[in-house]
Amino acid sequence: MTEYLGSKVPVEITDSKINKRIKEIKLNNRKKRVKNLEFFKSKYYKNFKIDFDAAMSAITENAISEISELCKKIKYDISDKRILELIECRSNTTMDRIIITQRCGYELNNILHRLMVHQQQVYAIHDGYLFFKRNKTNGRLDTNLTSLPSYLRKFLKSDEKLFSLDIKNSQPFFLYTKLQNEIGINKDELELYGELAVNGVLYEYLANDFFGIDYDSLDDENKVVYREKSKINLFRILYSKVESYLSIKEVFAEKFPTIMKYINQVNFKKNNTLAVLLQERESLTVLDMVMVRLQEKNINPFTIHDSFLVTESELSVVRETLVSVCIEMYGIAPQLHEKDLLEEKMDSEEDYKFIDDGYDLPESFF
Repeated sequence: MTEYLGSKVPVEITDSKINKRIKEIKLNNRKKRVKNLEFFKSKYYKNFKIDFDAAMSAITENAISEISELCKKIKYDISDKRILELIECRSNTTMDRIIITQRCGYELNNILHRLMVHQQQVYAIHDGYLFFKRNKTNGRLDTNLTSLPSYLRKFLKSDEKLFSLDIKNSQPFFLYTKLQNEIGINKDELELYGELAVNGVLYEYLANDFFGIDYDSLDDENKVVYREKSKINLFRILYSKVESYLSIKEVFAEKFPTIMKYINQVNFKKNNTLAVLLQERESLTVLDMVMVRLQEKNINPFTIHDSFLVTESELSVVRETLVSVCIEMYGIAPQLHEKDLLEEKMDSEEDYKFIDDGYDLPESFF
């Protein structure tokens, strides 16, 4: 009798007992999946170590660089040596601190705050204060590594060179896998979106419309800049309140009207709804499928949500397993990106943080 079925309509379940039971079932299923990572947990506690001195030096150097750029912006002449003294709270730099703060507000304090947070993260790893837990909301694995700034990952200790392997356009990719099963999405629209997301070029494509540029004609430096700006705009579209960022949502809707409508419908009640759905799909793929199969091959890479830190000798196996699992689950594999961990910079998706009308996306969100 399928000819009498209409399109799917979202219905809010208001019965508290039903909602409580649904939540219990989801948590019980997640607890079962947590057991799949027990084999990795012990290895994590045993092997996760960092070059303390090198990491601490890098944190200081990063802060000096940020303060130096800040001072150039406000045209305040100060040497790196004096910036270091300011960081160390030497009494002779009190006036420097006052002048810089007067000219740039809280920017200096924000830099110094980040420095202290990063130092505490490194101290925790060095002193053995490690944590390893599945997030109850989205199923992701939260560890010291997932909260560690990307520029510090190069200082993780390993007997072999480490590589970063991640899914390009990961959140847009997982959205595409979900949209394939949704009613009301225009077929041609979905095909274009899927082609861009699966091939890892959605941010570049949208940059042309967001900023009125010809992305392909830009030099390499500006390509990086506009790709990052486009990425942030897309995250704002996916995860903000329906009434926020209307101008960029209109631009997106011109290309993908039914997808934009779907996003607004999902986020109508709570703007993090789509975020949680996609993160659940990501954690199911990475943690409950890929990691379990890698364990059968005695391979135990570190994970950072949608990415892996893996030794050079095991890189090809992890890559092949990830591709195989995605094809099995979704019928298609995303483009992957890999690079030597020593080349890691502050440009990974998880480093983005923005605040939208009171909803704070954590650093580990993306």
